[in-house]
Order: sequence, then C-alpha cells, then structure tokens
Amino acid sequence: MKHYCLFTLILFGCITPYDPGISQNTPKLVVDGMITDEEGPYKVVLYYSTPYNNAPGSSANFINNAVVTIEDEEGISTPLRYNRSGIYETPSGMRGMIGKSYSLKIVLDDGSEYRSTAERMIPIPSIDTIYGEYQRFSRGFLRGEFSLFLDLTDVSEDESYFSWNWTHYTFEKYCGLSLNSIDGSLSATNCCEPCWSYERCNGCINIFSDELVKGSKIPRIPITKIPYDSQDPYFLIVTQRSLTKNAYYFWKDASDLVSNAGGVFDKPPVAIKGNLVNSNDPEEQVLGFFEVSSVQHKSVYFERDNVDEIPFGTPPTYRVVGSSCIPCDEGAYRTTVMPQGW
Repeated sequence: MKHYCLFTLILFGCITPYDPGISQNTPKLVVDGMITDEEGPYKVVLYYSTPYNNAPGSSANFINNAVVTIEDEEGISTPLRYNRSGIYETPSGMRGMIGKSYSLKIVLDDGSEYRSTAERMIPIPSIDTIYGEYQRFSRGFLRGEFSLFLDLTDVSEDESYFSWNWTHYTFEKYCGLSLNSIDGSLSATNCCEPCWSYERCNGCINIFSDELVKGSKIPRIPITKIPYDSQDPYFLIVTQRSLTKNAYYFWKDASDLVSNAGGVFDKPPVAIKGNLVNSNDPEEQVLGFFEVSSVQHKSVYFERDNVDEIPFGTPPTYRVVGSSCIPCDEGAYRTTVMPQGW
C-alpha cells in the first residue's frame, strides 16, 4: 500500500551547487505561468536561464517581445499583454473555468514557437479543518513550536492531486520605529491607514496524491510549523490548489531533486522536464511549467495561549511620537488590503 505525501521546504545552506548541464552558451527558455478559477489577471513570466554556478546577483535575461496567448479547448485564444520584466498578463475579466482545458502558446521574435500540453482544470474540495500540536524545545531561542495539519475529505472517485501554500499576516500598529542611541528607548510612529505585513511560503513544495485514499477522509496533512514566540493568535491563510497529473509529477521530481542528499546511491541530478516544447524542435530543452488549477482558501486564527508556560522574553514597549503618522509602505511584504477572513 503506497501513496505519496511530499512536503519539502527549500532551505538555503552550505551545499554543493546543482548544475543540470546548462551550458553558459546555450541558455534555455524558462516559463512560469498559471491560470485558475479565481479572478485574474493571470501572469506568465518568460526569461532565459543563466548557469546555476553564476555569481550571486546575476540578473535573469527577461524576454520582453514575445507573443503570448492562452487557448482553451474550444479554440478561443486570449492574448496576454506585456507588462514589465518578462511578465505577460491576461486582460481583465478573464477567468478559468473548472472542467475546461487550457494550453499556452509562445512565439518569440525570431519565429520560434512553443506550446504547452493542454491541462484540464480539476475541481478541488474544501479544507475540513486546520489544527495544530505543540512541541516543546529543550534548547534554543524559542520554548517550542506548533505543527499545523489539515484534514480533507476527497469526494472524487478519480485520482486527484493537490498542493498547498500559506500566507501569514500581522497587523502593524506602527509604521515607523527608531532607537534612541542615548538611553536605548524605542520610539514609534503610527500608520496612516490599516496596514498588514505578510510572509508567504516561498520555495515550499507541498504536494499530495490520493492514489489509495479516493473518496475518503484524508487526515493530518502537514502544512507548516508556527513559532511559539507570543501568546497572541497567529493568523494564516492556507491556499489549496488542484494539480493535473503532469503538474504533480513535475513538482514531485522537483521535490526529489531538492531532497537529494548526494549519497552514493542517489539518482544523478537531471533537468526537470516541464510541459512545454518547441513546435519545430521537440528535442529542445524548455524549463518550467504552465499550470492549470482550481483554488480554495481557508483562514484560521491559530490560538497560542493554551501552553502552560509563557514564551521567552518580554514584548518591547514603545513611546508613540506625537500625532503624526507614516503611510503603509505597500510592496512585497506589506499591504493595506484587509486579508480574507481577518
């Protein structure tokens, strides 16, 4: 009895660099794109690969002059608009439909044409519940952490594949902090509007196949770990996506590659095959994947005040500076948009 349940967190450390044999003189087309049943716009990012052993800080060679379209099974073609830095976006109003198949077509300025396989948007069930278990540490800067799990009822009789991601939000009362170099006191300036900082599960590969559990409850699927650094609730949005079989095995290969410890009997590293090919040269290596997914979200305030001992340390105190305020600096880590379910 065997089924796969893979949860791999990509960590950066002192490891031997992986080089899949991409020559510096032969850059490869890299495609990163997705369409879902949520409101768009959807994005497709195109660039040429750079060698894995390039010096840190090497910039990607973005492709800015391609013709990119998404086609459905009825032959309806939707052109994407170039935005910036190799990013192409669908027009407003486009939305994927469950049950339909979609493919990606790319034509470069030299006439080279690339197509993805047609991927069908598969429905996905809702998450039943999210819960956690506390584990105490014997050493370190934290007393412990919570392991988060979810339960899922798989109602489909067909083989199904899933992936998960999460985003953690924190409400920011202050948008400016400064340290008094004389007495070490902290001064704070209020935000001019509601402001949240957020952290995503970047680099996570959380996938699952229901090969042997179709139509039944799937318990204790691990999602993430939450630090016990406060007794305040920890707000999290878990995003669940359906995967096609092609996408599942693409990410499974990626997970296997990341977890390869480099032992004597490990498989040698190879470039992972995606679902795009050159129409005129099928042997050309194309990196990346065009995904088609339905999506479900579940928000949770995870309580952390049920542990017998309090976290290490004490919360800092701030002296609020007058009645002035600082705008919420929206960007990659902050937003003024209230999270769903807050």
